[in-house]
Amino acid sequence: MESILEKLSKTPERRGSKKMKFLALKNQIEEALEGGYSVMAIWELLRTENQLDMTYQHFTFCVRSYIRKKTIEQPSREYTEKKQANNLKNKTSTKKIFYHPDTPPPDKELF
Repeated sequence: MESILEKLSKTPERRGSKKMKFLALKNQIEEALEGGYSVMAIWELLRTENQLDMTYQHFTFCVRSYIRKKTIEQPSREYTEKKQANNLKNKTSTKKIFYHPDTPPPDKELF
């Protein structure tokens, strides 16, 4: 009787397995990128060592999605707080009310 491991090794790879292999190597890939190596050189090395079996296009997609995505600079907290305060200030001060042309506007301001 065959074990589960033997049966699974004979079945084709499951969907997402290439991504899982990439994520398992993510820290090493990050280190190599920080070390100045190109994405192409890293992909070629991993491919020749049979650690990854994905196309270069898929590899670059994974690098952009899972590694370089976090390095995009986020706006500072102070900037976002100021922007939110300005948005609230502008919303309350520039509120416009439109009246039907046949009815006169009220005597006093509603807001």
